[in-house]
Amino acid sequence: MLYEAFEYLRRSDGGELLLKKIFFTGSTGFLGWHLVKRLLREPDNNLVLLVREEENLSAEERVDTLFKKDYKGEEYDRVKGQIEVVKGDITEDILGLDEKDYHRLSREIDIIFHCAALCDFDIPWNRICKINVEGTMNLLDFALLCNKANKKFEGLHHISTVGVAGKKSGVFYENDLDIGQEFNNTYEKSKFDAEKLMSSYQHKGLEITVYRPSAIVGDSVTGEANNFQVIYQPLHTLSQEIYEEIPAKADVKFNLVPVDCVVETIYLISSNKKKNTNKTYHIVNTNEITLEFFIETASKYFGFKKPQLIPIEEFNMENLQGFRRKLLDPYLPYFNRSELKYDATNLNKSLNGSSFAWPIIDEKLLFRLFKFCKEVGYIS
Repeated sequence: MLYEAFEYLRRSDGGELLLKKIFFTGSTGFLGWHLVKRLLREPDNNLVLLVREEENLSAEERVDTLFKKDYKGEEYDRVKGQIEVVKGDITEDILGLDEKDYHRLSREIDIIFHCAALCDFDIPWNRICKINVEGTMNLLDFALLCNKANKKFEGLHHISTVGVAGKKSGVFYENDLDIGQEFNNTYEKSKFDAEKLMSSYQHKGLEITVYRPSAIVGDSVTGEANNFQVIYQPLHTLSQEIYEEIPAKADVKFNLVPVDCVVETIYLISSNKKKNTNKTYHIVNTNEITLEFFIETASKYFGFKKPQLIPIEEFNMENLQGFRRKLLDPYLPYFNRSELKYDATNLNKSLNGSSFAWPIIDEKLLFRLFKFCKEVGYIS
């Protein structure tokens, strides 16, 4: 790798290393890959990507498939020179790394970004806990070792979710975590438990920055998404026209954040380590939409019949059984939730003075998201 040639280069005045080495988990995921690309735009950033092998693909092959899709020619050569792929798994002891590499990296890593997580609403607890909670603890142990072994180590950046608010109503503040809330699913609970671990490791001397995005959707300009989760899954179900009516509040609010905007906010915050570390940030759009507007716009674009929206307390659940109930069940809490506002004081302060602005989630932007879904065949 090219970065190895510069590993020990220092500034002429004997100051800090010119290059910054970033350890990254979850690089092949939706948000993770977009964040990797943003970090690689800075030539001084070198990334160590922890990647699992798959049955038919090595860790290197999985990453290279993504690079070949988004980079060509000289640009491909440049960004490939900024990365090191290491085979591993956050659920295993010492992250599934060779012990020699584990200790070598602990002396070299300057920053950690933790994006790896299982993001699904109906996963059994033992499975999601192993990845989202136990895997996070393994990574935190590595970060603690980095903090001891490398004087330049800046800290850890953890991707969480506003879902840690669970069934809370009213206002959920960035500094809130354990306020006695209950949870809608194992995903929310696992991310809550992971954040509690973050808090305990901060008391051990780690500097940790936590980001809580709301519902992440495709790119605001291209509509592109490489993963169809959260809001896309119920939309696909509704497009099948198997529901005349569904239990849902028409005016329930949805906070959608395009992936490129999420990445830019995380980048801007993480770039100012002196000002923004050891804080939690709600990555939430200032422009919300209603469920009714979202479904009506989708119905208009794709041409499916919009189901009637009836609040759950007025809905006869006997009319929703079998597979039709099973498909909707994970999303009913969000279709019928009490009003919840996410405080974003830390976020707004950190972005003050930047040119960043949230896009309005209007029909035009939603059409871009839907167009991509249609082009790749996710929704016909």
